[in-house]
Amino acid sequence: MPPKVQYSAATTSRITKRLLGTSPKKQNLRKLLPSQQTRVNELTPRDGGPKTQALEIVNYDVDFDYQLSRKDDVLVAISAITEHLWFNDGDIPLKGLSTPVRDEIMEFRRQLPADIITVNQLYTLFEGEGRTFVDKLLELGVREGTVRKFVISNASPVILNNTKFQKVSYGYENIEVICRAESYIPLFISTEELSKEDLDVLIQYGFVTLSSNHLNEIENLYAISYPNCGTFLKLVKNGRMWVVKTLNGCRYKEAIEDLLVSKWEGGPKMTNMRKPYYGYDLDWVLADALGAGIVEVFNTPVGRGWKLTGKI
Repeated sequence: MPPKVQYSAATTSRITKRLLGTSPKKQNLRKLLPSQQTRVNELTPRDGGPKTQALEIVNYDVDFDYQLSRKDDVLVAISAITEHLWFNDGDIPLKGLSTPVRDEIMEFRRQLPADIITVNQLYTLFEGEGRTFVDKLLELGVREGTVRKFVISNASPVILNNTKFQKVSYGYENIEVICRAESYIPLFISTEELSKEDLDVLIQYGFVTLSSNHLNEIENLYAISYPNCGTFLKLVKNGRMWVVKTLNGCRYKEAIEDLLVSKWEGGPKMTNMRKPYYGYDLDWVLADALGAGIVEVFNTPVGRGWKLTGKI
């Protein structure tokens, strides 16, 4: 009997529109009015420790510079994310980093699959349109053949905080990733013609993976995969862990965005440029965490605030 092949499930969140071909501009929260700076000082102690009082929530009607509108399609969204995946437009500083560290950054980025994003990031880019709009947009893209969607089973990182040290486990949720169809080599597999040797080659190059089959241990079950997708998922995991750990260090598990940016960039140490982040942009770390429901965002008198939802 020929081996069975199971395709990953494919089904197919407000946002101000920017001109195509232009880069989203990051909001500079450091340029504050004197009265606003005084308020920041009240909320954030000089030693960087927990805040003395909770942030004042003005509203939850938050607009991001990189958000998109109903007029944009999923391919525009994929480009908006992947083209700005890296801090400082992907440039690696020539000073402050040793040559081995720069080489490590370049090698890691080379291994990342092209044009791949999480559906959670897509939810954030279309925040004002709602998740149903995003799901329909994806469904249309899949049916038209312009988008590929992969459901990575039991891969969502679950960060456990009820221990002395944070631990990560897997298996509670799936992670959904999407990419441009043109970036993924089309596979047309017939179970009538696929041999064991064919499968071995596909597995070797990362296009097929062997799945656990608890219902029938005799027959092997295979699933279409995405080469080097694991490298991208590790980046997502490490980003989520950083957000959870940083906000957990605040008294009310919340912080203004300016403080998060400062901690992420790490000053002269440039911690965001080093392993395990390799220069990943904080905007997209927060976009994934927001879309996944790990954090919520709101406006304060001194800028955006971020708070853990308690989901993990």
